[in-house]
Amino acid sequence: MKSPKFVHYRDVILSIKGHIVLGSSVIRLLHAYIGNEAFRRGLSNYLAEYAYQNTITDKLWSHLSKASNRLNLSDILSTWTKQMGYPLLTVCLFFKYVSNEFV
Repeated sequence: MKSPKFVHYRDVILSIKGHIVLGSSVIRLLHAYIGNEAFRRGLSNYLAEYAYQNTITDKLWSHLSKASNRLNLSDILSTWTKQMGYPLLTVCLFFKYVSNEFV
């Protein structure tokens, strides 16, 4: 029989692992969205400014926004990083039928 402490720590590790996996997916999406050069430049500037310091996520988004010239990264990414659970994506397909052709 497993001890309660073992189960407790296992649950915590699984929980942390889930957040790391989700976090890395968000970073990959962000990298693809702003491009390799802007991502590297923004991350490099962020790490240089906050080396050996504490910081918050919004500071990273700010540096990446400046490097990519996209002002709304914080608005986009806060829905992926500040809400609990997995994001729900809703995709709608709209088409118009006009005389035997789809437009």
